[in-house]
Amino acid sequence: MVLKTKRVGIISGLLVLMFILVASASAQPPTPPAPPTLSNLTITPPEIERGDNVTIGFDIENIDSQSFTYIVNMHIENVNDPPPTWPPYNVTLTIYVELEAYESKTVSHTITLDKVGDFNVTVDGLTGSFKVKSPEPPLRPAEFEISDLTITPLEVEPGEEVEISLFVKNIGEQQGSYMLSVLIENGQIFSWVSWIDLDGGTNETVRFRFKPEAEGNYKVDVNELICNFIVKAVPKPAEFTVSDLSQFISIEEGADITIFVNVSNVGDVEGTHQVDLKLDGDVVYSINVTLPSGATEEVPLWIEGGLTVGTYQVEVEGLTDSFTVEPKPSFWDEIPGFPYESIIIGLIAVIIILRTRNC
Repeated sequence: MVLKTKRVGIISGLLVLMFILVASASAQPPTPPAPPTLSNLTITPPEIERGDNVTIGFDIENIDSQSFTYIVNMHIENVNDPPPTWPPYNVTLTIYVELEAYESKTVSHTITLDKVGDFNVTVDGLTGSFKVKSPEPPLRPAEFEISDLTITPLEVEPGEEVEISLFVKNIGEQQGSYMLSVLIENGQIFSWVSWIDLDGGTNETVRFRFKPEAEGNYKVDVNELICNFIVKAVPKPAEFTVSDLSQFISIEEGADITIFVNVSNVGDVEGTHQVDLKLDGDVVYSINVTLPSGATEEVPLWIEGGLTVGTYQVEVEGLTDSFTVEPKPSFWDEIPGFPYESIIIGLIAVIIILRTRNC
């Protein structure tokens, strides 16, 4: 009986002690959760135009075993001095983040700004920045100018190539295409079109090639820019004619002979021509004559003495003539005024008289 009473007393004492401990525990305030950690502040994009959106984000982690709602203060301030707009922008945004025990989150907040300037962002000790600029004016549309129409060379022969070039510039700000209309006239008409693409503010020298086949004056028109070139006739090669063969009737036996002809170059360039002198069909003398275009020269042709008495046929480039080689006169023939006829008549008379007496 005594033992049973002791056990009841011990149990009662333990219950009283537990009650006291519970009562004291419920009387103390709860332990506050550890503050979360913030990291990796991001601002996207770092530069915007006025009226566009910017997104500010950060990572937050609950390092405590309790879940709770955490208040994050995000401060945004225009730091230009003086501010480009008035009043200056300076706001603090309150963001509520619910976190479970040991939970991590990425939190982002997007705002629209209509203020221009440089902005600093502070989020519980994390800092960053971004820029807001005025919207760019719209780009001016493409607009083209052409100049400096050039033809090289300005004189060619038929079949030779000319280069047509001109300078094209896009004075606008946008990319664009421009049509070049090429027109070439010389009795006949040659035409074609070509397109050129240029970015705003750029330029290019455009080249075409053309091979004329006919001589004459050519007019080139490219979008009302005018230039001209000439196709000249092909020079006629050197060409020779022979004329005016000197005329003579007879010469003395043993005398040298000089024959003259006129040689002309009727071509467009200088040249050399061989002139042959034929005597009774055989070439007996040749000479090379060099003349510029349009020139004429009297050329001597030689026949050395030693021809026997007789008549000879001369030919030079199809021109013909003849001459006679006569015996050389005797000594008496060379005496001026010698009475050959009187002496002969007197001799005949003497012979007749002598024959008459003998009869």
